[in-house]
Amino acid sequence: MTHTSTPKSMEEVVIEVMKVDKAIELFQTMAIVNLNMGNLTLKVNALNNKLVIGEKAVLWEELDKEKDI
Repeated sequence: MTHTSTPKSMEEVVIEVMKVDKAIELFQTMAIVNLNMGNLTLKVNALNNKLVIGEKAVLWEELDKEKDI
């Protein structure tokens, strides 16, 4: 009865494949989180700009009222 030895057992191959799959999944998750953080930063900046523009408009209105007095 001869036994052919393989470089790796099936169990080792499965473990390696699962590790690669987990690494790919982690990379994809990190990419998605990175994109979402970028989108969040853009939204925060846009809201900040709107707030600043609104504050400037209010200040101009107050200055105009003071000029009329």
